Amino acid sequence: MSKRPLCIGALVYVLVIACLLLIDTLGLASLPLTTKESMAASLINNNESISVTGKVYKQEEKNEQLLLYIKHVYLKQGSKKVKANNIIIYTNHSKAISIGNQIEVIGKSKKFQKPSNLGQFNSYLYYKSQNIDFGIQAMKLEIIDTKYSFIQNTLSSFARQLGSNFDDITKNISESGTFKAMVLGDKSDFTADIKELYQKGGILHAFCVSGLHIGIIGMFLFHILKKCGLGYKTAGSIGIVIVICYANMTGFGVSACRAMIMFIVAMLARMLGRTYDILSAVALAAILVLMENPLYLVNTGFLLSFGAMLGIGAVTPILIKTIPYKSGIIKAFLSSLGVTVVTLPIILSSYYEFPTYSILLNLVVLPIMSYVLLSGILGCLCAEFSVSLGSFMIGMGSYILRLYEALCNIAKKLPFSTIVIGKPLIVQIVIYYVLLIMMLYLLQRKEKKRYLLIVIFMIGILTYRMPNEFTVTFLDVGQGDGIVIQSVDGTNYMIDGGSTDVRNVGKYRILPYLKSNGIKKLDYCILTHPDEDHKSGLIEIINSDYKIDNLILPDIGMKDDAFTELEQLAKESGIHVFYFSKGNKLTKGGLELECLHPYKEYGPESRNDYSTVLSLRYGELDMLLTGDIETKGEKEITEIITKDYDILKVAHHGSKNSTSKEFLDKINAEYAIISCGENNRYGHPHQELLQRLEASKMEVMITKDVGAITIKVKGKELEYSGYKGE
Repeated sequence: MSKRPLCIGALVYVLVIACLLLIDTLGLASLPLTTKESMAASLINNNESISVTGKVYKQEEKNEQLLLYIKHVYLKQGSKKVKANNIIIYTNHSKAISIGNQIEVIGKSKKFQKPSNLGQFNSYLYYKSQNIDFGIQAMKLEIIDTKYSFIQNTLSSFARQLGSNFDDITKNISESGTFKAMVLGDKSDFTADIKELYQKGGILHAFCVSGLHIGIIGMFLFHILKKCGLGYKTAGSIGIVIVICYANMTGFGVSACRAMIMFIVAMLARMLGRTYDILSAVALAAILVLMENPLYLVNTGFLLSFGAMLGIGAVTPILIKTIPYKSGIIKAFLSSLGVTVVTLPIILSSYYEFPTYSILLNLVVLPIMSYVLLSGILGCLCAEFSVSLGSFMIGMGSYILRLYEALCNIAKKLPFSTIVIGKPLIVQIVIYYVLLIMMLYLLQRKEKKRYLLIVIFMIGILTYRMPNEFTVTFLDVGQGDGIVIQSVDGTNYMIDGGSTDVRNVGKYRILPYLKSNGIKKLDYCILTHPDEDHKSGLIEIINSDYKIDNLILPDIGMKDDAFTELEQLAKESGIHVFYFSKGNKLTKGGLELECLHPYKEYGPESRNDYSTVLSLRYGELDMLLTGDIETKGEKEITEIITKDYDILKVAHHGSKNSTSKEFLDKINAEYAIISCGENNRYGHPHQELLQRLEASKMEVMITKDVGAITIKVKGKELEYSGYKGE
């Protein structure tokens, strides 16, 4: 390490940034380096009409909209202008806008969302790490200065033309989208199904513009130019310029920047006759990227990119020295293993699960990825002259992509293809890396017995989960319901799971919560009634590869299409379907769930009217879960209730038409929990309902205000907490 001063400098720099961020997070001091909102962002509310000026530095098409990234931004506040960081403009503007244009925009602000559930993607921190404050949905856009960047616009136009060529020479939009993502860094047409398939297989990284792509392109050009008779310096200089242009054309992502810097260092080393050291190059790249924006340190892409290079540069050489077999396959396996060992805590912190066969799949994928990339590049370039020639040139890459898909689908069907582990704590990650350093030290000293013991400890510390406490969590699913119950005996329940204002709520809110908690399957799902705001996420989960053992539906005579379709889907998916009516109980591990409504012969007036109502008891906790029960059913329940409750899950998202004074007097609850979406079109919770709750002296918690609401049973005490903003 003493021979690598850049590595020491990078380590010190990273530690200083980490300490400053920790001080900021704990609120110990006010520092320039902060994850808090900028002054400009703090002055506006979401969906507020605002006006800004700025300079376009990047543009891309996404979801049939043009996204303009602007810098040198000023937010107009009356007669004053407040300087902001970079922002994104979402527009359908038909005028030709060039990179470098100065524009003025009037529109509705779009503030990036902080997670309101454990495991939910942190959009706010993601954009903050890219120095982007907020977005604007443009209503009016004017170009106030037509000056533009010739080089950047030329590269952008060239990238769009190549993207169009991919559309012409591939057989379908899915294949075209994959090539665009891999060659151009354009993920707008990279289909969600294919992306998820590659992620589950652990090979998604191969389709992001990174060192693999820049190395292949740069070194390929360098060797071609050398064969054409150019010297090291000339060929290297041209290669450097081409790689810089390519990184610019693909959007200067963090992985592309890291790879570009390392390629430039490698070329300069060759041109000057010096030795290239991969760890020193990684260290220099880290310093330069973090100097541009220190908040990249909390960006998952940054951590995975640099973690992978540390695995290749620091761990793999030690593993190769330890193993007596030196075949190419063994070296490739050890290289993949080295990357996995370093990036595993990052993967678990971001995705909460590990693709078991990823190391083996990468043995097949990475060695032939260069052929896919070169095939794609040659194909889209040849398409400028002949679409038929372009289709021929890209053919080999297309067949290899189909091979990748087939391999991932096979791996997906194998036992234990994905292991849900959960999100490790910071202290677990720190101990893991300390043990990793100790392991590498012992390997160098050839102390294999101790090394194996440390490996066991590393796996144990990262996968260890604290013993279960009895927990009930009311997820923030927007305008809908989703309740997860974790019992001390390891049994997991979900009551409802849907939303009408959060798209793909199962994929983006419910499943991340389950997986981040290390919940590998749901033992029981209870659907109170089949309205969209209670079932949409549940249907997503059933259609995914996440396991559900049992589904409990209301036992009623009136079964409409929505009911029977869900019933049939569950049975076809191998889920055991049971039915609940008044008097039925589910008792397990100290938990008792009793159905109070509906009874079998009940004549409902609507789906809401036959909502399953559950009385939950565990130790000192008594909770009443009322679904979307209406007046008729509520009156019947009021007559049969014989005890007080600690907590009421308020019916129908806080509608004024439920939860009467008589009902509240009967249950005598201390807490009321309401699940509803922010700015929902129904106006939930209604003011009349809130006044009744206040008159009953109940403490009210609303998911739209505090995020996911968690109740933990700790002996005879109940602990309440909200998640929003954590």
